[in-house]
Amino acid sequence: MELASLPERDQSWTVDQVHAIKAKAHEMSRPSIALAVSIAYWLGHRQGDVLTMTWTALTAGERRTRKTGAKAVFVTSAYPELAAELAAEKARQEASNTASTHAVVCEMTKQPWQADTFRHEFRRIATAAAIPASLQFRDLRATAATELSNAGADVIDMSTHTTHQTVQMARRYARRTPEQFKRAAGKRLAARNKTEPNDGKTEPKSVTC
Repeated sequence: MELASLPERDQSWTVDQVHAIKAKAHEMSRPSIALAVSIAYWLGHRQGDVLTMTWTALTAGERRTRKTGAKAVFVTSAYPELAAELAAEKARQEASNTASTHAVVCEMTKQPWQADTFRHEFRRIATAAAIPASLQFRDLRATAATELSNAGADVIDMSTHTTHQTVQMARRYARRTPEQFKRAAGKRLAARNKTEPNDGKTEPKSVTC
């Protein structure tokens, strides 16, 4: 007997919402939440991988994901905003004599966040930032995939960010958008024009119904 699959989520963060929750996190003295949001948004990583991200992995530019063991490769310098935030957090940890092996550290315990505590604090800040309850931390990962797809990235580019191992899963995470449709239509028309050139001397063929 087959179990019904979970319905496909369609939620995606806007750039303004990402900025809003990061600003609110700083305002509420939780810069670690802002950094976690940035890592998830720019790199497309799962919450578990964000909370366990080490400085060693960031320096190496690779790690194994906790859920599937897939190899994740990332170049943080490719995203200047993220690189600046990581550098600021590294400097803050060193200056406060609370340097950690991890990038995202709870302000209260000075230790890496526990998953349940992080979820609770994230939602508290999201609510204060007027982020709808339907929009979750995991949707940052899908937002990364969607923005990559909108920008014209192929499935290889997308999966390098998100570490998905199949085309089906990468497709599931990349929300369907008008930008994707228009890009595909543009490619279709460009290909059609190449195969049916019109030199201006003849009228295009008409189609009758």
